[in-house]
Amino acid sequence: MRVKEAYDAAGVEYVFIDILREQPSAEQLRRLVERYGPEGVVRGRKREASKAYRARGLEGLLKLIRSDPRILVRPIVVRDGEVFAGEEARALAAKRG
Repeated sequence: MRVKEAYDAAGVEYVFIDILREQPSAEQLRRLVERYGPEGVVRGRKREASKAYRARGLEGLLKLIRSDPRILVRPIVVRDGEVFAGEEARALAAKRG
């Protein structure tokens, strides 16, 4: 079952961010970085993400992500004002809202 379908079936309230249509806001990305670290919000290009974040902070990481949003960990879900990604976001579908 896909993540979105699992959330719907569980009756969990959420906002699903489709990164190919709309990237997370700078605030959402900041909260993701606080929760998972710069390497934890990207797939594959972890060393590059870490370097961009160390060199230019959040703006450096945003620039990297804007150049290729597909590097973001998925899914990204907002629930109860918190932003979750990857396995943690998947696990929330099992917790009823």
